Amino acid sequence: FNTLEGLNKLPKFTSPQILEDYMDHEDILPWAREPMSQLVKAGIIKGSNHTLTPLHSTTRAEMAQVLKNLLWE
Repeated sequence: FNTLEGLNKLPKFTSPQILEDYMDHEDILPWAREPMSQLVKAGIIKGSNHTLTPLHSTTRAEMAQVLKNLLWE
């Protein structure tokens, strides 16, 4: 997110989803709230079963999907 922001390449908002749509949105740490919100609104991060699981480690498969979403955005 910080790299994209620094390059002025943040994805445009294309998703109707917002952070508050996810059951565990309050588990997102304050410093990550705005980046997560923007990536959800852009459809880059989609979560699973109405959760984002921000307190768990990201798997390789999840990160690969995020990168794919960024590259084909």
